[in-house]
Amino acid sequence: MELKDLKWCEVIAMALFLSNGEAYSNTEISNCDIVRQYMKTKRNNSIANTISKTLNQYYQNSRDRTRKEPYLFTKNTKDKWELTEKGRELVEKVISKLKII
Repeated sequence: MELKDLKWCEVIAMALFLSNGEAYSNTEISNCDIVRQYMKTKRNNSIANTISKTLNQYYQNSRDRTRKEPYLFTKNTKDKWELTEKGRELVEKVISKLKII
């Protein structure tokens, strides 16, 4: 598996995982190296909207009608994003499958 084969939720989860426990805003997530590398493999002109929608889809307290499990992301008291335990488990699976050159 290569970076281009990942889903947005996996890339965002990896960005948060690589933050060493620091919570990130949407903008900070979009500025992460792994997200920038992934963006180069996609034809998406609305990256901010894609990140926001993906975070809300996998957030348990979201009002988004497309919300779905597993809930990978949560917000802290400063309204920044963090990984849930399920999010960390997902990253571990992705890393084990990811082909790193």
